[in-house]
Amino acid sequence: MATPPVSLAGILIAPGTWIEQAENVDCVVVHIPPVSLEEELRDQDSINVEPTLCRAIREKYPQSGLYTSGDSPTLLWAFPALWLDHPAYVADDRASVVLPGDFTKLEWPGCYREIATFLSSSGEYHTVYYDDIAPHLWLKQVLAEDHTIRVTSTEYDYQYQEFSIRTNVGETITFDAATGQVKQYRDPIRSTLFVLAWLPALVLVFWIARRRVLSRRAVSSSRGD
Repeated sequence: MATPPVSLAGILIAPGTWIEQAENVDCVVVHIPPVSLEEELRDQDSINVEPTLCRAIREKYPQSGLYTSGDSPTLLWAFPALWLDHPAYVADDRASVVLPGDFTKLEWPGCYREIATFLSSSGEYHTVYYDDIAPHLWLKQVLAEDHTIRVTSTEYDYQYQEFSIRTNVGETITFDAATGQVKQYRDPIRSTLFVLAWLPALVLVFWIARRRVLSRRAVSSSRGD
């Protein structure tokens, strides 16, 4: 029986078996989870899974990885069988892929929110967790609407090979898309706390300086008399 053609750019079957066409280069990202098709279809969380579609992808693509496009795909490089979700950002040199995570639900300390998984043609991969890099987590959850920290937008800069997220508490975190290392972190809450922490010291310095000025004026005035 011939394998049905698979042309599924941007279709989400998640998280599980899926395929996505890269928007900037001619290749596709294929994800096969670390379970059999039967197990995937039995999963109660996979209510949106289409059996025929999953089977077609698995028959055409034997493992997770980056493939050339077309009816006769070639595996460019593979990555481990993981539970990952869309969308997929592929670097222009096709040497790395970023797969953003999803932490839209409230999770108290002890539960980790995945920002993204960074995959490399070298076979290495690195998952970044929000809880590990964002300070003042409890305070942000208190201040956030519904006490829920959410990613409001993601962006991939192909020119500089950077992946960025913005959260609903005003943070902007920029990563090196090839390594997953944080390149820049902007946190208005941290900046505010820094100012508040130094405010008493600044007030004290101002008060001491003002006392000295007044004291000198008093001495000068008495000498003049």
